[in-house]
Amino acid sequence: MRHRIGWILVLVSTGALAATPASDLPKLTPAEHRYFVHHSLGFHDTFMPYHPGPRWDLQHAQALHLTKAQILALRRQVVGMVRDTKAALQRVHTAQAHYLAQAHQPDPSIRTIRADFAALGLAEAAAASAMMEHHLEAYRLLDPAQQKRYQQLAKDMREQH
Repeated sequence: MRHRIGWILVLVSTGALAATPASDLPKLTPAEHRYFVHHSLGFHDTFMPYHPGPRWDLQHAQALHLTKAQILALRRQVVGMVRDTKAALQRVHTAQAHYLAQAHQPDPSIRTIRADFAALGLAEAAAASAMMEHHLEAYRLLDPAQQKRYQQLAKDMREQH
């Protein structure tokens, strides 16, 4: 274990970690991704085409002329984004389960149902916000020339879909 940690520290300190592709970073599972798409208030269709996020930035590292420091910062953004989104999705799942349990009662209280429904809405908004924060922070890591190129690449992506 110590040997493995030592190698990780060497990779980080030498910048070798920055050269690895975005595909080795943590991701939402396909089920988590589907759940996020359905429980994030339209994030995927409304926000993401204009702000594709840190993983997309890394996939376009060459076109954006990212520096090693930017690549490392974006990799950290991806890790944080996945961590925060998974936690937010767990809160959505919990709120949804509570709402469904109450909704399936023979004679549920309207006050309880409204409160559960509101909690579910807030949890879904928080899930979208967790992702948005990292997408916007990733954009702010770019210099003005990179931001201009990013905007053009994102526009090209939108036009292809």
